[in-house]
Amino acid sequence: MVTWYRNNQIVKPSKYFRMESSPDGVHSLSIIEAFPEDTGNYKCVARNKAGETTVTCYLKVHGELLNLICNVIIEDKRNLIYTGISY
Repeated sequence: MVTWYRNNQIVKPSKYFRMESSPDGVHSLSIIEAFPEDTGNYKCVARNKAGETTVTCYLKVHGELLNLICNVIIEDKRNLIYTGISY
């Protein structure tokens, strides 16, 4: 199960927010026509019986420019992995 959040509120599919998943297990959130009011903290939480994985990103919309800063935290019963990504 995958749940998307913006500023700790669940993101629901709409004409501006599209959630997709591929057969190989890749999940994505697309924001169609991002506006400055879309700026905020985005989080993806994936859960199953083996554990939970969380990806957090801060999205800053500056007119036509975007600044995206992501942190990936993968947890299972044996490992904790942290990766930081910034665009």
